[in-house]
Amino acid sequence: MDTRWNFWRSQVLETSLAFSSMLPFSTKMFCLALMLVVSLIFVVSGQTPPARKVKAQSNLTGHYVMRREEFRNRLNLLQLPDGRIKFDLLALWVSHYNSENVHNGTLQGILNRENGEAIYEADGCKLKLESFTNKIRITQSDDSDCGFGANVTATGFYRKIDSRNPKFDF
Repeated sequence: MDTRWNFWRSQVLETSLAFSSMLPFSTKMFCLALMLVVSLIFVVSGQTPPARKVKAQSNLTGHYVMRREEFRNRLNLLQLPDGRIKFDLLALWVSHYNSENVHNGTLQGILNRENGEAIYEADGCKLKLESFTNKIRITQSDDSDCGFGANVTATGFYRKIDSRNPKFDF
């Protein structure tokens, strides 16, 4: 990166020196100011820190979906009065080659929530649920066995589609 920058800088300087005797003073100042602004933009853009993700603390109650490639997952959440969340997860994997070839997995439970996160841990399965504005991110531990079918995973961002209270059978 530095070698390309040095090459272009040297080319611009050589070109500007060759034409500098033919240009009026105001044009030279304009070109110099333009080069300074462009240089500052490169320096500032390289030093700007990345944007932070802000976790939401709002009511999570509602229905969520994750549609990514061959995954068709649904998540229903109900935030309880004591701050815990009741959830029902349906995770599906649908084959690209045969839409009738579907593998699935389900999980249900009630989780404690702290600082926008909830952890599900049972029978060798570990999930972390993180809440963001109108989204839930679920991360399934690589080594966890949640009893899902082949190729099925819970990992991904789930987009909130409504805020209605879901119905649970547990």
